[in-house]
Amino acid sequence: MIANPPKKLSNLGLRFISSLFFIAMALYCIYTGSWAYIAMITVFAMLCIRELCRLFKLKGYAPATMLVTASVLCIDLMGGIAGPTYLAPVLAISSICIFFYLLLRPRPRAGIADVATSWFGVVYIGFLPCFLILCRNFPEPYGFQFAVVLNTCIWATDTFAYFGGRFLGRTKLLEAVSPKKTIEGSLTGTLGATLVGACWGLAFHFPWYHGLALGFLVSLTAQIGDLGESLIKRDAGAKDSGSVIPGHGGILDRMDSYLLTGVVVYYYLRWFYHPWLP
Repeated sequence: MIANPPKKLSNLGLRFISSLFFIAMALYCIYTGSWAYIAMITVFAMLCIRELCRLFKLKGYAPATMLVTASVLCIDLMGGIAGPTYLAPVLAISSICIFFYLLLRPRPRAGIADVATSWFGVVYIGFLPCFLILCRNFPEPYGFQFAVVLNTCIWATDTFAYFGGRFLGRTKLLEAVSPKKTIEGSLTGTLGATLVGACWGLAFHFPWYHGLALGFLVSLTAQIGDLGESLIKRDAGAKDSGSVIPGHGGILDRMDSYLLTGVVVYYYLRWFYHPWLP
């Protein structure tokens, strides 16, 4: 009767300490920008692709792990150094190299699933997260401001969704994919992130309705990314993508909410609100 509570407190403590560490590192890299932020996203992406390929292998697939990892590295570095101009050529060259390697690989003989998982890994872990770097690389102070908005709206989504699900949760969201998530928690997370986005609009002196829209879009895509990664894990028969982070699981388990958000924020700002342009 006395043994279980300390264990739960211990897990909660590990999660709290791990979260504080990653939040502090993220804030430092967001503030510093430049190579610090590029390095953080690139290192996380390299760790994520390793875990994703492990999940594919658990399912029985054999992606071109080394080439996929090299492609992710090149895409993130190219995006950080040269901007979006060369992303499409690097993605095309990576695809050609992966196809060529899989054609020549004697064992295991490549199939459709190996080609598909290899290319998916490059896009999912390399191409899409690269837009996190591109958002931070917007002219100052906007790069810093919108990196703060993006990250804090994701944190707000996670926090509000957790407490909303815990105290209000009744209706399962997608039980087959993630049994613990509820519609009430999801809506609470979205509401919290939307309000945080609007508050940042007031704090950073850009129109509050753009902050409202960004908060909503970030929360929506963060939750889709979270559920998408859960779908992959469940199909692979794994509880976590890894065990790197105490109390949380793998890097991919923590980064899943970020993978789809950067591209949405980037193109929203390019199409609807770009104060750095005349």
